[in-house]
Amino acid sequence: MEKSNIIEEMDKVNVSKFHYKMLLLSAAGVFLDGYDLFIISVVLLFIKPIWINTLPPAERAIVTGAIAASALIGMFVGAFTLGHYTDKIGRKTMYVIDLIFFVVFAGLSAVSQNVYQLIIFRFLLGIGIGADYPISSTYISEFAPAEKRGRMISSTFTFWGIGALTAAIVGYFIALWNPLGNDSWRIMLLSGVIPAVIVILLRTTMPESPRWLLSQAKTDRALKIIKMLNPKINLENIDLNVKREKSSIRDLISPVYIRRTLFAWIPWFFMDIAVYGIGMYTPTILQALGFKDPIQSIIGTAILDTFGIIGFILAIIFIDRVGRLRLQILGFLGMGLSLLLLGLTNGSSILLLLVLFAIFQISENAGPNTTTWVVATELFPTRLRGTAQGSSAAISRVGAITGVFILPLITQIYGEYAAITVVSLAAFAGLIATLILGEETKSLSLEDASNVFREFSSYIRRISSNVKEAAKVLYEISIDFKGLEEKQKRIKELEHNNDEMLAEIFNRLNRKFPAPIDSFDIASLIRGLDDIIDSIEATSKKILIYGVDQTTNEIIALSEINLKAVSELEEALNQIMGIRLGEYSHIVEICRDIHKLENYADDIVDNVITHLVKNNDALHIIKYKEIYESLEKITDRCDDVADIIMSLIVKYT
Repeated sequence: MEKSNIIEEMDKVNVSKFHYKMLLLSAAGVFLDGYDLFIISVVLLFIKPIWINTLPPAERAIVTGAIAASALIGMFVGAFTLGHYTDKIGRKTMYVIDLIFFVVFAGLSAVSQNVYQLIIFRFLLGIGIGADYPISSTYISEFAPAEKRGRMISSTFTFWGIGALTAAIVGYFIALWNPLGNDSWRIMLLSGVIPAVIVILLRTTMPESPRWLLSQAKTDRALKIIKMLNPKINLENIDLNVKREKSSIRDLISPVYIRRTLFAWIPWFFMDIAVYGIGMYTPTILQALGFKDPIQSIIGTAILDTFGIIGFILAIIFIDRVGRLRLQILGFLGMGLSLLLLGLTNGSSILLLLVLFAIFQISENAGPNTTTWVVATELFPTRLRGTAQGSSAAISRVGAITGVFILPLITQIYGEYAAITVVSLAAFAGLIATLILGEETKSLSLEDASNVFREFSSYIRRISSNVKEAAKVLYEISIDFKGLEEKQKRIKELEHNNDEMLAEIFNRLNRKFPAPIDSFDIASLIRGLDDIIDSIEATSKKILIYGVDQTTNEIIALSEINLKAVSELEEALNQIMGIRLGEYSHIVEICRDIHKLENYADDIVDNVITHLVKNNDALHIIKYKEIYESLEKITDRCDDVADIIMSLIVKYT
């Protein structure tokens, strides 16, 4: 019985209490991000009269932007740097450390004595939140079964909206209570510390990601965790051969991954310009557009956040049905149109303003605010997942920083509606980037959705095995021409099977996803293999049609060389996944051996034809010369494929 892969068994694990615990603890970090984003938007209402309005007019927009953006800049640093370290030291360690940053610097932010201390402490707080982005989403994606993964990750990100809504509610009651007068905003900033401490303690009880352990060849530890998730698993039926995988941040911009990297980066960048540009100033915008006082604008923000929760619920329902790509496209479209209409109509009524803001919130959270978070974890293999998600989150923070700086500056010069119109352009830019770069990852195994070589290398291995079988039959013919017709028919069947596999591969290539390497490179490789079996079939047919009834030492030698060359190719192609791991030295040696075999075959043919032309029988010369040259052509085609493999090594390493 064929053994299953460890990864396949993880994708079959049933959802259990452990998964719900994991979801809640990972969601807590996302909750704190949403909470912090919107609590600072409320805090800005309180510190504006005491700190910002006392500044020279030219500095007010810049300082407001700096307060709003400081945590986002920290998130950029945390996501980009610490996200990469999760691929180096593991998920669990950073899973705990990142929230310690939040606790310490949230407390210090609450006791800031001036605007500049607040900016510094919020920057350091942001490092912890930024690190939690890639860690939490990666952690969930690596435990979740394939069929439930989209719903589980998007469920987690729903807590971003819950955090934002909670911040609006907490801000409202603190503002209403106003226990410290002008300093009541300090309680708002401190309010997220207590839940963060509880989450830190609970996260220490969680296991390391078994997928990460497997990528580090720590199979025994991974199996213990998998056994915990599925006590009924039979380890005897599992293939335990696992190689340690190397990772490099440079892989993200290699030809193999660059399209996926851009798809993870660019839409998220534009999405956060709109989400944070609008979200960070929602209470301020509402107050400027007609809500009379801070309390009313906070209530308006809470109402709009409720629509944001509806958007997240829609994402949970449809993400594994409709797919990530469609939701992202529709979401960007809804965001862009609602903001554009809001800017062009100048908010002719409070009702219209709320309706368009509500459409924006639903579109944002049902679409790209959820899908960009999910897709970035699915496009890359385990060894790169934390790095990829971290870099994507970091790039998105650049978009967020851009949004929170641009909006107050444009507002100060041209007014709120002009600023909203400009922000709508970011949503349309995200839509265009998604249409150009988008790839669907719905319901794929996490490794199928992210591993660049695995799926197509399985096809290539099947084809190379098929070609080798044909070479074996041809070698049998060369030794003994008896049963030639049946053997030639067998080669014909193998050649036909090859054509069917080629058609299947090209059908997959014509689909949007997944494409492991450039389509041109895949096509060159499989066509090269097809040329080999075509040449084998053509040679066997010539032997049959020409009625050759006697073999020669040269025919046997050339057939043996061809079988050896095809066997060497099969070995090289079985190891082709090692190219991405930097393990290609043996493949290079194989390709050199094939080149030597091609030279040897050339020498044999040259020598035998030199003696063949001395024969007085012209028909004999024509028949055998055709067969010798046809056998030599098989070796040439093997050498061509070896050259293609060498070019792939140069291109993708």
